[in-house]
Amino acid sequence: MTKRGVFLAAGAERHWQLRQQGVLWSLAVGASLKQCVREVSNLYTRALRSQPKIVGISKEGDNSELLSVCDRGFVLVGGDGPAGRFELPKRAATAAISRDSDRF
Repeated sequence: MTKRGVFLAAGAERHWQLRQQGVLWSLAVGASLKQCVREVSNLYTRALRSQPKIVGISKEGDNSELLSVCDRGFVLVGGDGPAGRFELPKRAATAAISRDSDRF
């Protein structure tokens, strides 16, 4: 196993979220994506004095946890083939968008 693999495995054992941004890594200890989205939503609710719709955008192959906590979600896929296979929330719908579609 590579050093990177050992590093990621050690983080997963401890339930840490590790994210690589170029040569730098960020570490979130005890992070909850659901709680984070809820807290940010509450900030916007207070500022706007209305309930905003939460929209998540994920790329193909990413964990679908983000989409499960949002009101609406989009999965960006490459143009080379079908979308990755992961379980979408039950309320999710899929639609194919091609590059040849009419522009607005």
